[in-house]
Amino acid sequence: MKIKYKLILGFLAVALIISSISIMGFILINENITEIIDRENPKVQAILEMEINVKESAKDVEDYMELGLAKEREEFKNNVLDFHEFNRIFMAKIRTDEEKDLNRTLIELFDEHVTIGKELFILKDDQTDRIEERRVLLNEKVEVILDDKLQKDLDPSDPLYLKKQRFLMEMEINIHELISAVRGYILKPDAFLKDRVADSSADFELWQHQYKNIDLSSKEKKLSDEITGYFNRVKILSTEIIELEDKKLKLLYQFEEVGTYIDDLLDDKLDLIVLKLIKEDEEKVKENQKLVLYGFAVAIILALIFAVYVSVSMSGSLVELSKSTEIVSKGDLKHRIAIKSRDEIGNLSAAFNEMTARLQNANEETAKQNWLSEGLSGLGDRMLGSSGVPELADIIIRFLSEYMDASMGALYMLDKDSQKLNLAGSYALNVRPNLDETIGAKEGLAGQSAHSGKMILMTDVPPDYVPVSSALGEGVPLSIVVTPFIFEDSVLGVIELAAFREFSEKDQEFLHSTMRGIAIALDSATSRSMMEELIKGRE
Repeated sequence: MKIKYKLILGFLAVALIISSISIMGFILINENITEIIDRENPKVQAILEMEINVKESAKDVEDYMELGLAKEREEFKNNVLDFHEFNRIFMAKIRTDEEKDLNRTLIELFDEHVTIGKELFILKDDQTDRIEERRVLLNEKVEVILDDKLQKDLDPSDPLYLKKQRFLMEMEINIHELISAVRGYILKPDAFLKDRVADSSADFELWQHQYKNIDLSSKEKKLSDEITGYFNRVKILSTEIIELEDKKLKLLYQFEEVGTYIDDLLDDKLDLIVLKLIKEDEEKVKENQKLVLYGFAVAIILALIFAVYVSVSMSGSLVELSKSTEIVSKGDLKHRIAIKSRDEIGNLSAAFNEMTARLQNANEETAKQNWLSEGLSGLGDRMLGSSGVPELADIIIRFLSEYMDASMGALYMLDKDSQKLNLAGSYALNVRPNLDETIGAKEGLAGQSAHSGKMILMTDVPPDYVPVSSALGEGVPLSIVVTPFIFEDSVLGVIELAAFREFSEKDQEFLHSTMRGIAIALDSATSRSMMEELIKGRE
């Protein structure tokens, strides 16, 4: 056989060996990668989805505690069903006893999470029912007897006229103080407010006792006895409302604690186990790559070079995925993997990116909720202790303007007789000579918002809008938001804020969430001021 034929045969043999080793090596590595993706990727997705279901179900409970909407309960139910569905997917891919034990603990914690959530729904419904029953008793029974029967029927010529009037007014004041204390306790539980409930009840009974001990007509005695029965029920309902609020707070603490345990289990244990298994599989892949490289070395240098080329080209993405996993495990949720192919590794990289993106969104949502909660709590703290409507209005508009980074703010109170809005409080408001502090119905953004009862957002501010002043000069704001505050289906006034930026959805959500508390506080302050003026006028 000629040398050239031997060389040709040798070359063909080497080429065959190289081809065989290349094909075998590629098949072996690809099978390992496919195994990793088919087995571990659904687990990673399932853990992510379960974590999202836990967070969303917790938010459903919190929203129901605040708003009491039926859709929140339905969404809670759907999130519970979704959690169990993703848990079944996760269980189907479990490989170790440690994963089984942790998943068993996870299911127990989530069942407790669901049980507490349902108990909170029941407590909220019970509290709402008692609040409604108390409202009906006060509006349709007690106040009707006090205002429309006893006080209107008083005879000025009666020698006891002033005493009767004084006792009846004091009883009505105690009723309003009782209502305000219960409302305040629901907004921000405080032992002082709970004591105020008891003190108001005791003061009412004291004034009623004095009223009964004077010379009353048979009609007045009968009506006084009716008030006693109604007020006793109101007092019981108020006590039960506070007790239910205490139970809600206790259960909410347990609810948050269980949620924390679940998050820790999903983030710090199950996630780490899955990542550990992925790394072990990656090590197997690397071992197989070494075998391929040894085979190429036995063949010829060309086979070795070819094998190195194949191994490097395929292991690069896995190494990048490993590094990215370590980066994300250290808390950098903004990190993403560059997807360089559409194969299984590319799919795994895409799943990894989706997982980190959803975790980042969940964290951002948590930060947003914390911001909203801190704002509501801060506003509640500021409103406590205010003596009258002007002071309370200034406190509210200043807090909202500063907390929302607004450049200007104004709070208008609606005059029910004239149906006009009067400026009650302002922040950094540059009042021009021709700017009226009273706004008629449907006039301007404030009038339209009061008329419609809806929030108005304007981003195209006209040049003649009130300029906002600062140490560097003055200018027209970029956006304006106007929203009414409503109490018992009646508009009490509007709040107007302006800023050199656009108000975000988070700003609008926060502003919307504060309106109920602001309306209650201003209504209580207005009622208290009117009662004090009435007392002074009659004295």
